[in-house]
This record gives sequence, structure tokens and C-alpha cells, in this order.
Amino acid sequence: MRCIYGMVAFGALFKKKKEPAGISDERARDRETEIRKRLVDDLRGREDALRQREATVVFREEELERGRAGLARRLQELAASPRPHNVAPDVAGHAAAPAPSPGQTQSIRDLEKQMKVLEEELEKVRAVHRELAAQEKKKGEYLERLISYKTRGFSVGRLEVVIGKGPEETEKAFRAFQKDIDTLVALAARCDRVDPIYSREAEALKSLCTRPEAMGEVEKGIKELEAKERAKKKLLMDRVGKWRSEGFFTQRFDRLEVAPLGDLEEAVLQFDVELGVLRKLGKRLESLGEAYASDVSTLLPLLKDPRRIGELEGALSRLEKGPPGSVLEPSVQDAGAANPGQPMPSPVLDKNEEEVKGMIAETEKMIAGLNASGTDPTAAENLLRMAKSFTRSKNFPKALEYAQKAQQAAIELRK
Repeated sequence: MRCIYGMVAFGALFKKKKEPAGISDERARDRETEIRKRLVDDLRGREDALRQREATVVFREEELERGRAGLARRLQELAASPRPHNVAPDVAGHAAAPAPSPGQTQSIRDLEKQMKVLEEELEKVRAVHRELAAQEKKKGEYLERLISYKTRGFSVGRLEVVIGKGPEETEKAFRAFQKDIDTLVALAARCDRVDPIYSREAEALKSLCTRPEAMGEVEKGIKELEAKERAKKKLLMDRVGKWRSEGFFTQRFDRLEVAPLGDLEEAVLQFDVELGVLRKLGKRLESLGEAYASDVSTLLPLLKDPRRIGELEGALSRLEKGPPGSVLEPSVQDAGAANPGQPMPSPVLDKNEEEVKGMIAETEKMIAGLNASGTDPTAAENLLRMAKSFTRSKNFPKALEYAQKAQQAAIELRK
């Protein structure tokens, strides 16, 4: 029993690292202290009962020893009693042993019978003692496991109910609880694998993975998130497939098929914006007239490659300002000839990089404030991602345009 107290005292040294959701730290500590006190009191009561049973066994053993001593004395008395004179010889001429008197025979048999009864009762008491000791040891192991579950942050209410019941029922409850814990651990791992775009929902579900009673809710929620992730990815890749079938250069998406959804969505949004720019440039090409037909036919392939927007804008500007002729500057032509099949270098479109980055940083602070207040900033975040994309591609006018839109969206959400 000292070993059991040692395990309980040792387990009391541990403190939970993370309390269950919805319970304050102070209330959680009070509840855990109450549980441990109740468990220690229960162990002390069981130890007292076990000591009483041990005392009963010792008393029975002493009684058996007294009975044995009495039987030994009785046998000595019988051996020392005088032999009768009227003993008839046996067939071989030797004197036959005297027949014991009826009183003597009855007394020996009673003592033997009493000894046998005492030995049988003592063996039964010892068997009961061994069984109770084994049960107490098993209960100590159950208490240690319960404290371990509690320390790890799991809700153990249903185990507290069965801890003092029969061994079969307790073992069945602990087996079922361990099975649920294994399932919850696996569900928590699935929460970690959910795409970062659904991180808030996944964290909310993971916080329930310490409550076996919420296992069904967690599993259902994860399946829904995984289905949403698959559906969103399919929708984005379907758009990419449509653009590819229309002849646009979509090689940038090849490396994004296994990327996080946020990166894929950002690339799709940027590509869609670039296609809008290409459509506007196409209308400008159409308005040039028949005199520029040769130049237009040279530039038409560029309308399928968003990477060459800068080159196309530069060529159009030169055509709109001057007479029909070469649409490519010598330096650009030389670059294309030296690197056939590669996108032409885009000119620097703006020098206001510092202004764009400052506005992006300011908008990020506004979005952080929206997050802290519990407001969903998704609309502003999407626009800000576009601004960052254009900044990386050095298209600062477009970056500034989307940074302003993102900031305005954040202001509206803050209201």
C-alpha cells in the first residue's frame, strides 16, 4: 500500500500544461486538487479494510496453532496412559494393542475434525485475502492511469464514476476510454494536416480533442473541412485547366498543385487580374487600324502570355505614339534572339516601391487589429495578397492600386 501512496504523491507533483477549453486555470486546479484528495481518502479507507482482513487471518492462524498444540498434548497424554492387564495375545503370541475406550476414540476424532475445519477455513480466508490484495493493487494501477489522463488534459469524468466499481466493469471502462483517446489523438493529427487556409476551424476542433464525449463532433467537423479543402482545390485547378485549354501559358501552376491552398488561390487571383490587363491591351491593339496590321499580328501571341505584359505595353505605347514599324526595341529584340522561347524582360513600370510597401505594412496592421477584435478580414487579406504579388513582380502601379483597395476594405470592416 505504501507503493500506491507513493505513486499518488508522485503523480500529484505533475501539473497540467494545458487546461480543457472553457474552464479557468483556477477552477481547473481546484477540481484537480479535489479529485486527488478524494482518491487518496479512498485509498486510505481501502488500506484500513485490508489491514482488518490481515488481522483476521493472523487471528485464525493463531487459533489453528493453538488447536494443533492442544491436539499434540492430547496425543502425549494418551501415549503416557497405563496399558490394561487383560490384553489378549495375538496369533503370533505377542500382546495385542489395547482397544481405546469409546471416550478416547471420540475425543481424538473430534480434535482431528476440528483441525481440518480450521485449516479449510483458514485457506478460504487466505484465498479471499489474496483476491482482495490483487484487486487493491489493480485499483492502484487504475488510479495511476486516471491521474495520467488528467495530467495530459483529458476529461476523465466517466472514469471517476466507475473507479470504485467491480473489476470487470472498471477494466471495460478503461479499455473503452483508451480506445477513444487513441481516436482523439489521430483526429488531432488530422487537424494539424488541414490546409492553413482553414487553420481557425481546425484549431477550434483540435481544442475538443481532449474530450471523448466530443469525438463524434470533431470527426464530423474534420471531414467537412477536408471536403471543403478538396472542393476548393478542384475549383481552382478547374479554372487553371480552362485557361490552359484556351491557350494561355499556365506553367506557373505546375509547382502549385501540391502547394497550400492560400498560395494556389493567390496565384489564381493574380493570373485572373493579369488576364484582365491582357484583355484591355487586346482592345487597344484592335483600335490601331489597318495600317498597323503587321505590327498587331506580331504582338497577338503575347496576349496569351501574362509574363510578357510589360513587353506588350511598351510596344503598344510606341505604336500609339509613332508610325507603323517595328514594335520591338533593338535591345528587346536582341534579348529575345539570345534567349528564344523565354519571356521578354519587363521594363520597370514605376519607382514608387517605398510608397507601396509602406501602404502594405499599414494595411497589415489594420488587418491584425481586425483579427484581434474578432472581425473576419478575408476580403481585405485577398486584396492585400494581390498587392504583394504585384510588388514582387515589380508592377508598382498595380500593387499600389490593390494596396489602396485592401486598405479601404479594412477601413470598411473596422466600422
